[in-house]
Amino acid sequence: MRNPLTAKRIYPFSWEFSLLRSCYTDVACASGLKPSSQLRDLHTCRERLDREGLSFLTKTLPLLGKYLDKVLATPRENQNAIPPLAGFEKRLRDNGEASRIPKLFGDLVSLVIDDDGIERSDASSQAFGALRQITGLFYKTRYPIERSNEEKVISSFLQTESELPGSEAEMLLGLTPDSLSVLKTARRIIARLFGEYDPLDLERVIPRHGPGSVATGESSWEKPVFKRYYHALHSVFPYDSIMSYNLSSVSDSWEAWQDLESVDSGTAKVVLVPKDSRGPRLISCEPLEYQWVQQGLNSYMVDIMEDSHSLSSGFVNFTRQDHNRRLALEGSVVSACENPHNPGSIMLPVPWRPVTLDMKDASDRVTCSLVSHLFPVTWERALLAVRSTRTKLPDGRIVTLKKFAPMGSAVCFPVEAVIFWALSCAVVHNRIYGINAPLSRETLAACRCYVYGDDIVCPLEYSAAIMVHLEAVHLKVNRDKCCLGDSFRESCGCDAYRGVDVTPVRIREPLDSSFVGMSLFSWCATHNLFSARGLYNTCDQIQEWIQASGSQVPFVDEEQSQACSFCHLVDARKCAKHENSCLKIRFRYNRDLQRREIYTWRGRNPVKWAYDLPGWAEMLRMATLRGNPSIEEHLVEVPGSDKDLIPSAWLPPLERRGKAYQYTLARRVTRKRVWQPF
Repeated sequence: MRNPLTAKRIYPFSWEFSLLRSCYTDVACASGLKPSSQLRDLHTCRERLDREGLSFLTKTLPLLGKYLDKVLATPRENQNAIPPLAGFEKRLRDNGEASRIPKLFGDLVSLVIDDDGIERSDASSQAFGALRQITGLFYKTRYPIERSNEEKVISSFLQTESELPGSEAEMLLGLTPDSLSVLKTARRIIARLFGEYDPLDLERVIPRHGPGSVATGESSWEKPVFKRYYHALHSVFPYDSIMSYNLSSVSDSWEAWQDLESVDSGTAKVVLVPKDSRGPRLISCEPLEYQWVQQGLNSYMVDIMEDSHSLSSGFVNFTRQDHNRRLALEGSVVSACENPHNPGSIMLPVPWRPVTLDMKDASDRVTCSLVSHLFPVTWERALLAVRSTRTKLPDGRIVTLKKFAPMGSAVCFPVEAVIFWALSCAVVHNRIYGINAPLSRETLAACRCYVYGDDIVCPLEYSAAIMVHLEAVHLKVNRDKCCLGDSFRESCGCDAYRGVDVTPVRIREPLDSSFVGMSLFSWCATHNLFSARGLYNTCDQIQEWIQASGSQVPFVDEEQSQACSFCHLVDARKCAKHENSCLKIRFRYNRDLQRREIYTWRGRNPVKWAYDLPGWAEMLRMATLRGNPSIEEHLVEVPGSDKDLIPSAWLPPLERRGKAYQYTLARRVTRKRVWQPF
């Protein structure tokens, strides 16, 4: 196969097949497959890639991986009820009948399931990990999105909206006494959690601007100046308190306040952003003034649930995924007698059996009526005040929303997380202690329910009841991704099988011969992930492409890689010093800083725009940055600046240049060769 970067591409999918071949060779050799079997599988892959195009990599192969996931996530007694895998020719049994094992990758699949599609008692976690790596390699690659996929996402959004109840009475209609008791307990849990906190306390609710786009169209350097007066927002969060630095600023800017556009309530805007090969992701851009207050409520709620309140601390998480990942690994552990072929498995005594549940259209199915029913009155007023009541579709249509808030609202994530956790705990609590039993840290901890966004971990014995009661209030459980079997769990990006992490490395960016922009950084990070898994043929292929493009990327040793902030490669087989010498990487000793430096690539946020802000608007913005503990630690001092603190690069950066503050363009990161400490 010719190098796709230096030779003419006669074969239309040269780099994709080259990478697939290298990756398959790595995992097949590690699993002990015969060379003849490998050649047969690769020949079939190339034929189907020629015939089906990229859909074979992005849709067909992932179907095989999803089929195996579903088999292993299902209890053994129900595995034979799963429909056979479509789109793959099957192996024949000894009696001439078709089995459930596909011919493609059949030798690997047969190490995981038998001819009837049932998990083997001696299934190999290494073989299953190899299959997930091959089938998921291109699953999330950001190829150009087809127009039909965009229309499908919009139709799904509207369909979900039409299925939701329009009022609290409609939501409660038809619920069983058991479901009503679960709602009652969930309401008590949320009342205990938020009852002692005031969402209107502006000493604690510190608003700030978000990093993304807003529905009203302001750029990052225009956000500090508010332009609209929303009656619904002002009725709960007075403008003179939350939109101004103090009353003196209101007095000095009185004419500007008088000129604010008067609007009853906010209208969000639906935007489709690139996601992966499956299609775009639908998010909501909120109005500027709404986003300002939403960010303050978001930080306040996250701090309460994750750190401040003992009732939910450790169980509802927003910044730490390790709890759910650890439980996924523990929940996938089987006994030693059932696991003779996996010496690397963790054999921990599991006093309870955690399973993982996944919600479908999680943010789009939390209704406004459900929020009103579960939250205390003061929190209900605050949350509904910062909620956009309508949204604008890409084709210009305006839709009135029944959902509380679509993805993109700053309060969407904490609200949905606490609702999922409270409902799950309520189901378990009612069964263990009874409906009217008192709530405490000990009783809720005994429920052993953990939530990160829409990823739920709960005890196996209560999982069926939890799913029933979640769906009773018009939420939808993604049953295909719920892991209720004995040996497979999936949560927060960790795929665990029999105590082994089998999460695949996925290609995110299509290969570009010039590695423009940050593509080089993405491919170097992918190389390092493959290296950490021991897939060295794949590493060599990626390294060959990088070197063929003329991009000189240095090697570093494994112990140095965590401390490196520049673009680099890691390969345990190679000596970094020798490789850098062969690549003629430039080094120097900086006598002024007394350190060794390397000349390499680094990402940077270039200053693009200068914008003069009114003094009070800039003072308000800087005051909110200082007052937010999660942001304050990222502020840095700049000697000689008129301001003693400025935000570091992850915030909208600014520097004092004459009379204007310089703002960078959000997310427009470029690369530049600079001298870096080494």
